[in-house]
Amino acid sequence: MTLCKHCLPADQYVVKARCQVVLRETKTLLNELIEGDSDTVRATIETLKLPIMPFNINVRIDVLKDVLYVLETNTNTALLALVVHCFSHDVPPVEILMKHFENSSKTCACVEAGDSNDDVTERCTFIKDFDLYNERLLQIGSFAMSCSSDQKRILNLRSGLASLEALDPHLVPAVMFSPRSHHACILTRTWRQEMMLIRDSVFLIVDPAAFADKARQMMHQSLLEIMK
Repeated sequence: MTLCKHCLPADQYVVKARCQVVLRETKTLLNELIEGDSDTVRATIETLKLPIMPFNINVRIDVLKDVLYVLETNTNTALLALVVHCFSHDVPPVEILMKHFENSSKTCACVEAGDSNDDVTERCTFIKDFDLYNERLLQIGSFAMSCSSDQKRILNLRSGLASLEALDPHLVPAVMFSPRSHHACILTRTWRQEMMLIRDSVFLIVDPAAFADKARQMMHQSLLEIMK
């Protein structure tokens, strides 16, 4: 469900719907196994429904396996779309954030006199977009680690993700205060390095054919929208 929250809008409905189906079928299976409502009764030997009906249980297990497979497929598709989206930016998101605050006093109403950092963060869409990008990187990195058996790549990803999390409470305030200060430049340069480390590690894990096919589909869809 965390991926559902951060994946692209086009995939959110599908992933959420599949998650709900899995939860429903899991509950149905539990209802075949235990007495009472599975939401309130724990599955223990004492609550086991007797006599056990092997045929019904096997059918429910097969159904649950099928919906789990569909959820896995939809999750992989959503994740591939997220990888294509996040790593196809011409301008790094942190650079967009810096340019915004360089010009915010002239072009944006999100920074007003007397506003606290929390007020600006709540109102500024550029900060929200940057935070969302970071959350998506964390999701991509976490899934990539679970799909790889290469310890070096896993270590690189874990290091990059940990660095992003460590930068999170400091980078945006530094950019808000003075976008081109020495302090802000060090933080943004570090962010770029860690982002590229994550990107390169993910590219070594993701299936190239699947990535290329998803990129082609997304480009085709974008072209169709442009030509409308």
